[in-house]
Amino acid sequence: MEPHSLNQAAKDLVKVEAVNIYQTLSYSQNLSVYRGLSLRMRQAIFDVIDALGDELGLQVVSNGASTGVFSCKEQEHACTRIKAYLETYYQGFTFTVTGISAVHYSNYRDALERLIQQGREAQLGQTAISVLETSETSNICQLSHILPADTTVNVQGQQDVAVNPFIKSAFEFGKEQKQQFYNNELNIIGATCRITKFAENFEQIALKTKYKMLEGKLAYVYFDGNKFSRIQNIVAQSVEAQIEFDKFLQTKRAQLLEKILEWVAKDADFNEHKALGGARFETLLWGGDECFFVMPASKGFEFIAKVNEWTQNWKFKDYPLTHSFGLVFCHMKNPIQKIRALAYELAESVKDNLVNNAPIPTDEGSRKHIKGLGNGFQYMVLESIDTPEQCLAEHYKICYGHLAPERARHFSQSVASEEIKKLASNLEKLGKSQAYQTAKVAISALQDKDKLSKQLERMQLVSELSSDGFTHIYDTAGLLLLGAKLSDSEDHTLKGLLWVLITESWEYLVLSDREVA
Repeated sequence: MEPHSLNQAAKDLVKVEAVNIYQTLSYSQNLSVYRGLSLRMRQAIFDVIDALGDELGLQVVSNGASTGVFSCKEQEHACTRIKAYLETYYQGFTFTVTGISAVHYSNYRDALERLIQQGREAQLGQTAISVLETSETSNICQLSHILPADTTVNVQGQQDVAVNPFIKSAFEFGKEQKQQFYNNELNIIGATCRITKFAENFEQIALKTKYKMLEGKLAYVYFDGNKFSRIQNIVAQSVEAQIEFDKFLQTKRAQLLEKILEWVAKDADFNEHKALGGARFETLLWGGDECFFVMPASKGFEFIAKVNEWTQNWKFKDYPLTHSFGLVFCHMKNPIQKIRALAYELAESVKDNLVNNAPIPTDEGSRKHIKGLGNGFQYMVLESIDTPEQCLAEHYKICYGHLAPERARHFSQSVASEEIKKLASNLEKLGKSQAYQTAKVAISALQDKDKLSKQLERMQLVSELSSDGFTHIYDTAGLLLLGAKLSDSEDHTLKGLLWVLITESWEYLVLSDREVA
């Protein structure tokens, strides 16, 4: 049902929200199952409208990845009917359904706050994961390795794989929606997806790449809107204003998705060995103001550059709509649930830095004094299948020693994809051994800063790279990895940290078909 204008009279409201989302997504490492679970929670909002919209007088006010707010005829009856519908058709998922009568709120933001609070209270009384029907079978589901299995499904050429019915349903929905999801989203702007086939699994995305050092590796990108709730609190005091904001954001998201898919369709790195699989790209979470993608490791930095380019001028009523990104490079065997949590934590660290530390661009008038607006990202390179168990600050201490405070204090800013390619060319001319030697000195030079200064000078003297080449590295890599141009900086500690980050990111920046020691 398309959102449309309501009359000015206050309406009863009902909110439907999938909760414990990431516990649900943790059921399986299979790509189709993960996609199916993610999109099923999103689909529930649309199914409620299709099944009960006419009966309950439901009209969409706002809908995101797993949350929908509707106006309705009578909220108590609507809540009862929606709960019954979800319990029947969405067993295995956990939802809260809450409502508020028109007479109990003065504006939409007030009503929404009450609905959110009701949802929190309802969630406290629920189990973390919805209880599934059980069977007496002793077989274990081969796609979750947790749940009992009393049915089968064909998985990538394997016949009659034992699975749980809930997982089977998610697997089949995920395969069905792999293509259909994109067409549904692009239909908002009257477009269609030109890609006819996508990779079936993480292996098809990560393996058989021409970049030898990236074989078996992936890039995960998570991003979330900055202060979208705060902006809505200002600009969407009424139901009508909320509908306007939602429709604006959905249109922008669809336009962004169209650009992403056009790029994926044309770029050779996404289409290596296409006959063996399909486009090497996957959307794992989509909706609201947060998204989660997986792609070849070679495309991580460039993806963020592209998305920043395509979203840099987003504004709603003079308020910039900006994003914080978390980028994780890792092996394909790393558990997707842990990588998602890490990417989220990285994005959250950018948000904190934007509010607390990062300089805010000068256009204060248009920003209406909302702190924390601006695009930025934070990244992490994992060279083993172990994911950090510590918080970011502790992990930085382990990895960067005395440089950890600077690593935590800075976040990355995107640069144009053409500048990334030029950076790669300059780094290749310099050679990894020079970068490695400087990084080694930087890590160990806590008590001997002269040693680091001399190494920085020596590197420029012995290298065949021009002074302009070094200037470009310090400015472009400085922005990309630390969020600051460093060619004119006298801070040798920060320059040393930059060479540590360049060294750890080398294979993801200097894309090579040769193995690099």
